[in-house]
Amino acid sequence: MKKQGILSLTGIALLGLIVLMTLHEWDYAAPLITAERPDVPALILENMTSVRHNADGTRQYSVSAKALSWFEISNRSELSEPSVEMFGNKANWFVSANQGKMQQEKKIMDLSGSVHARRDGPAPLSLETERLIYHANEERLHIPTKVSIKHVGGNTRAGQLDADLQQGIIKIKGGVETHYVPTSG
Repeated sequence: MKKQGILSLTGIALLGLIVLMTLHEWDYAAPLITAERPDVPALILENMTSVRHNADGTRQYSVSAKALSWFEISNRSELSEPSVEMFGNKANWFVSANQGKMQQEKKIMDLSGSVHARRDGPAPLSLETERLIYHANEERLHIPTKVSIKHVGGNTRAGQLDADLQQGIIKIKGGVETHYVPTSG
């Protein structure tokens, strides 16, 4: 009787071991289903200021915003009420907008909503538009929407604007209309 009990106990233990091994192998054989993480802000900064420098140590641009939300999965940032100062070779630009987005890897800032910009220097100007894209690596501004420009002697309206900050060259196109105001003298 003792032998039957030991044999039964050994059989049950062996059966349990086989079931556990089968379940263990089944876990590895089945594909793991993991839920994709939502792209939510991983970092939120309030009243922030950041400065990016060129390789030679000179300032390339600075960004201030009421709030910045950084999304880790897509490596992008969203800005609330951003102000950007761009340090070009010929003149500095100062830009403000209602909101902005930054693509971290490409170093592109897309500013939108009541965009106001002004350029200091020998030929100052100011402009208003609804969207301005700043390509920091290329030191270039692109305005793909209608733009109103106030400059010395008058104002200009156009469909688009491109500006090379290194060379100090502005190209406007898309139905350009300029009004000059005569100066007294």
